[in-house]
Amino acid sequence: TVNSGRTPVTISRITVSDTLGQSVSFDTEDADIVITTSAPLAPPQNLETVLRADTVRLTWEPPGADPGQRGAGSSANLTGYHVYRSRTPLDLSIDQCIDTVGAAILTCGDTPVPDLYYYQVTAVYEEGESGPSNESWIVYNTAEKTGGEETPDRFELLQNYPNPFNMSTTVRYHLPESEFVRIDIYNILGHPVKTLVRENQDAGAYRVNWHGTNDRGNGVSSGLYFCVMRAGHFYRVIKLMVLK
Repeated sequence: TVNSGRTPVTISRITVSDTLGQSVSFDTEDADIVITTSAPLAPPQNLETVLRADTVRLTWEPPGADPGQRGAGSSANLTGYHVYRSRTPLDLSIDQCIDTVGAAILTCGDTPVPDLYYYQVTAVYEEGESGPSNESWIVYNTAEKTGGEETPDRFELLQNYPNPFNMSTTVRYHLPESEFVRIDIYNILGHPVKTLVRENQDAGAYRVNWHGTNDRGNGVSSGLYFCVMRAGHFYRVIKLMVLK
């Protein structure tokens, strides 16, 4: 019986193969076998991402003090961290490790194609690499500042144009002061579809395009959608119609 801190597993028969494809099997009760198992390597914790202009700042906490994980609470055999970026939340192999750092902080200035990106961090030990941290995501700036030097006198989310639309539509909005801005698209059931803006922005007039896709880059179906803007205490919703 093997117990690695999780559900015990009983091994009754073992098959051993060599590089030539030859194998031999035997019952474990007929041999003296010692099976050594190791707890998983502790991953980093509480990853956070903050986007300002074209720079994203990542911070995280070192591996925690979970007694069921190797390396937890100690940096004795911790050699660094791998930072991963992906355009999908489930497959970090799509984009390779973008950096290897020694401290629990990273500032990236290499702005990729405007889109939503997911980040995760792993801890690198002398024994190997841990599993990933929690996911944290940001939307690289797709909003464009418009107009002159005049500062808007109020928060405002203007009706998109064109509306209805087929391929693309433009959403305009105003900020009278610097604020953290979120603009999201929802379907008629209230499910999130696409994040257009998620960052701190200076006062000014802005516009952002929605190309009728969801956060995975897939085209949405025809129908009614809602564009929601949040900035400080400001909250506004407009209706968008997709026709295909």
